[in-house]
Amino acid sequence: MKRLFIFLLATFMILAGCGTSQAAQPGTETSSSAADSEKEKTYEPGMWVTEDRYENEFWDIAFTLPDNWLAATAEELGYTSLEGNDLLSDEQRMQAEKAFEEGRSVNEMGASDMFGTNIIMVTDNFSGVMGGDALTAEQYAKVVAQQLKEVPGVAYETKEEIDSRTIGGKEYVILSAWVEEYGVCQWYAMRKEDSCMLTIICTFSDNGGQAQMEEVLENFSQLSAAI
Repeated sequence: MKRLFIFLLATFMILAGCGTSQAAQPGTETSSSAADSEKEKTYEPGMWVTEDRYENEFWDIAFTLPDNWLAATAEELGYTSLEGNDLLSDEQRMQAEKAFEEGRSVNEMGASDMFGTNIIMVTDNFSGVMGGDALTAEQYAKVVAQQLKEVPGVAYETKEEIDSRTIGGKEYVILSAWVEEYGVCQWYAMRKEDSCMLTIICTFSDNGGQAQMEEVLENFSQLSAAI
């Protein structure tokens, strides 16, 4: 399951996977006006403010580690992505590496228990990407679903309907995916703020793991509600 977790994480890092991912030309505007862009919040990555509490002001979110869970270090997240890239197609690998190099995809944080159940938070920045401002979370979920099915050598299945749920006081769309061969399930919880897309990737076993993940998601909270 550990190896599959590495693979699943990297698979999602495909910002250029959407059909409108061609970069806008210098001096041109995307669907938002320059005045609207000035009103957008400035994105800043979150951080672990203590050993067991993560906070992100941009996304107005906080996460407290459950008992017996450990936070991943930045080095571990980076290594995870590099390992996973080896399992992608050449085109997917190129898109993923480009997104990271340009700072358009950011691994916010990761945490897991000793059995491989884990969560990863990823921010994708669509600023300057043609069509990115108009892209909705539901549309992006469908793009990711298609990308998962195109990953070579792994029989991904996804739920056709895109669900929704509240996490930490905010509404997310939910893409459900699984690989029956490995007994692994995933939820991709997505929401958009200005030009950025947040995805919380939840990976768990199909043998009783869903109930545990439901409990883990209760550890997310709205940061501003505590102020």
